Amino acid sequence: MAILSTIAGIFGCNKAQKYTADDIQEFSISCNHMDFSFAYSFDIKKSEDGWLFSAECFTDGKSQHTEFENCPVTNEEVEELLAIIREKDIIDGIKNYKKPVVEFQVLDETTYYSSIRFSDGESISAGTIISGNETESYFYSLAEKYSNVNTVNEN
Repeated sequence: MAILSTIAGIFGCNKAQKYTADDIQEFSISCNHMDFSFAYSFDIKKSEDGWLFSAECFTDGKSQHTEFENCPVTNEEVEELLAIIREKDIIDGIKNYKKPVVEFQVLDETTYYSSIRFSDGESISAGTIISGNETESYFYSLAEKYSNVNTVNEN
């Protein structure tokens, strides 16, 4: 059996699955920051009834703490995100991410995280935001739009 496995590996029978944006079941990005008003966590996932969006961030010019879970969003809104994922080649970016070698760790350093879960249950993640500001801007605009669902005032 070991010989068969080796031969299959040599000839590409064990190739990694090539995922596309259409295979995505869930996409998340987050930023942990010492100043809570700059931190955020966004998640969008496919359910039986459609797409659900969850957010925790500060909206309205960083003055309004917004937090909600599983807010239904339209297919058109999700297609806008999937277009960004395709255009920026985010799947390959996350898949090929290599954590930089760090000589020392700053304890209050801002950290970023991206993850994707696919329809077959596989997932990939990276300790960075691969797309730059595009996905962050997309999620903030979506959070502002749906912030009336459930907001928490910080006063």
